[in-house]
Amino acid sequence: MAASATTRASETLRSRPRTAGPDLGSAIDYVPADEFEELEYQPDELEFARRLTTDVAGGAEAESASSVGPLLARSLPPLTAEEERVLFRRMNFVKFQAEAIRSTMSQSRPSRRKAAKVTALLEEADAVRRRIVESNLRLVATVCRKYSRNDQEFQEFVSEGLLILLAAIRKFDYSRGFRFSTYAYNAVQRELFRTSRRASRRNQRFVLTPDEVLSEVSESAGVKGGPEVDHAAIYESLMEAASGRLTDREESIVRRRFGTDKSGVTETLRDIAADLGLSKERVRQIQITALQKLQRIATELNLSASSI
Repeated sequence: MAASATTRASETLRSRPRTAGPDLGSAIDYVPADEFEELEYQPDELEFARRLTTDVAGGAEAESASSVGPLLARSLPPLTAEEERVLFRRMNFVKFQAEAIRSTMSQSRPSRRKAAKVTALLEEADAVRRRIVESNLRLVATVCRKYSRNDQEFQEFVSEGLLILLAAIRKFDYSRGFRFSTYAYNAVQRELFRTSRRASRRNQRFVLTPDEVLSEVSESAGVKGGPEVDHAAIYESLMEAASGRLTDREESIVRRRFGTDKSGVTETLRDIAADLGLSKERVRQIQITALQKLQRIATELNLSASSI
């Protein structure tokens, strides 16, 4: 899950060549500023902006990484307040210019010269955005480490954090005078805090000892606790009813985890993970998915002690 999510984030971060030309039917999105209508760059200002933009470690190659480690390893040092202002000003200004040209073009017979100009401007905007991203990767990692409880969750949070960072870049208004790093940190922290809280509440609903999980399934089946209740029998009835609805892996993990397979031995998540070549966290996720299915099946069938 984490690898694919990180791949999607990395592909979104990567500057894509616009070989097919700009989409003339869609307005180019940018954050407006009052100064854009009359803005003229001085040579030294333009050189400074372009120098910041070209100072990118690895460019598209760095952003094509499909795992968190290589992606973060190619990050750049944080930007100063002035560098943030220069880059956001330049990125949105060239988008403003591109939209001004695009809005005057004929969609049926677009001017090649104007289309080439729009393409060049958007490519420059992409390069500026990439510079901003690579200078804030460590910021994202810092927040993710704060809220993650293990390596698997850290990778998932980084994947989500990168997408939050991109959204923050699209929305940030440099003309208000605030630091982007503060804005981005708060945005990533706010969303990951919510994600972490949801995950904690979800995890608290699932018990991990054999007796507790059998009791949990029994209660879902409409059977209340008591010494006369054969939780194991109810569980086996559910497993039979779940045939075809649990995957082979889900059924195997649940049976091995709670000692209801032929061996009758309760296995740890770590032991099962080592045998299957998976991470312990991945085995736990599969177990949770299987238990959710069993609880739904119990409710659908309205199983009771008398039906066992």
